[in-house]
Amino acid sequence: AGPPNPRVVIRGSDVFDRLRAGDDLALGQYDVLTRQEIAGDYIMTSSAKNAELFEEGDMIIHSVGAGGGYGDVLERDPEAVLRDWMEGAITLDVAEQVYHVAIDAESASIDRAKTGKRRRAERRKRLAKARPFDEFIAEWRRRRPREDILGFYGSWPEPRLTSYDKPFWGFYGG
Repeated sequence: AGPPNPRVVIRGSDVFDRLRAGDDLALGQYDVLTRQEIAGDYIMTSSAKNAELFEEGDMIIHSVGAGGGYGDVLERDPEAVLRDWMEGAITLDVAEQVYHVAIDAESASIDRAKTGKRRRAERRKRLAKARPFDEFIAEWRRRRPREDILGFYGSWPEPRLTSYDKPFWGFYGG
């Protein structure tokens, strides 16, 4: 079992009034939580909650776990990234900032030269930050989240469940 994802409830939000007024709201999870442009009482909880009643206008922001994909995003076929964007599965920002694919939105085409340049630049950035695993893990162990945050995610630095006793980062038995 993995740790529960955080859940945010915005009680008494003004989202419907804002939408009726024609306000251009960014309603993606990241934008809602970082900009906090929607009025209301923001409550951070765990996704592992009992059922509760909500009122009209209350908002629930909840992520669900899913596969992170397979392989390096820089090796994903740019045509597949373009197709995902055209089908609305990803945004242009994701195509450019995650997959490093340069898409011309007007012509719905890939700028191959720019894509190659972006991907090479990203590989150089990765290599500049790279370090041996033992060095990485030593720092990772020191970067413990605050207790109030850790309560939403579970054990640190590895899962510690009776149903899961295999080494994850290699910190304990195995």
